[in-house]
Amino acid sequence: MRRIQIVLFSALFLALASSFIPSGMPLRNEPVNPVIGDAGYIHYYGEKPSGSADEFQRVQSHLRYAEELLRNKDISHLSPSQKEKRLNMLDLLNEYWNRGAFPVNYDRAERRPCFIDKDNVICAVGYLIQQTKGQAVAEEINRDFKYSRIMEMNTPVIGKWANEFGFTMEELATIQPQYISPNPPSYIHPAYGAWSGILGGFNIGVNTINLTNISRSRGNSVLPIVGIFSGLGSVTMGSVKLASDDGGFNQNTAGENSLAFANIGLGTLTTTLSIYALCTNRKKDRRTSFHLYQPPSGNNVLAMGMGIRHRF
Repeated sequence: MRRIQIVLFSALFLALASSFIPSGMPLRNEPVNPVIGDAGYIHYYGEKPSGSADEFQRVQSHLRYAEELLRNKDISHLSPSQKEKRLNMLDLLNEYWNRGAFPVNYDRAERRPCFIDKDNVICAVGYLIQQTKGQAVAEEINRDFKYSRIMEMNTPVIGKWANEFGFTMEELATIQPQYISPNPPSYIHPAYGAWSGILGGFNIGVNTINLTNISRSRGNSVLPIVGIFSGLGSVTMGSVKLASDDGGFNQNTAGENSLAFANIGLGTLTTTLSIYALCTNRKKDRRTSFHLYQPPSGNNVLAMGMGIRHRF
């Protein structure tokens, strides 16, 4: 009877843990531009891009369409100097998209702009600034706003450049594409996957032995103590991974978030089962005892500690 209760408890706990695992991120179906979406692809190909649409075609058709839109806009309010510079920039934009060398979003899970990637491939807006203000200015912008959208770039450099060359910030945002990550949503960093596998496998082994000992009324105080710490290790590993997702350079993929939730679920199960095994063993072996206590803490912080004592 006890074995059945433990098995049911374990199955319920794993089911609850799995319910928190998020589904995959819709990366490829996000629009290539936040202002006009995939209007360029639709204009040239006659349909909305599917999730399997060629990424090069999506970016190139967008830039081509953005150039066409900007050439057809009324610029009568601009000064002669601004008009001339604007037309020169649109010629450079035409040169850029025809060359077809676009940056890669190596670091972000979601579709985002990339000013200059790690291969030193520059984006369209970056290329226009580079060709007029120099590489140093482009690198300065990249240092602070590598994965930022134009409207998120809190610097006067962009605004001054746009005004000088006859553009508005919204027009620059219309040019700027967003790129998918080469890593699929299921991607998991090898190191995190390896350590999760090692600790997860150890926890499964601990749980198996604990279940066997409980069902057969065997006493073992050392293994439950080890299980408590290994379980807490898994919980910590998963929690730290989720907390490290800052929406910036350290954004997790859906696969990494799923594994983090799995680590938390398995770690919680291992810790709970080990505490149960330890409590069961206390009735058979009074040499081991444990207790919960509240250590002193300042700043109104609620803390909880656990003490374990074993007499050899």
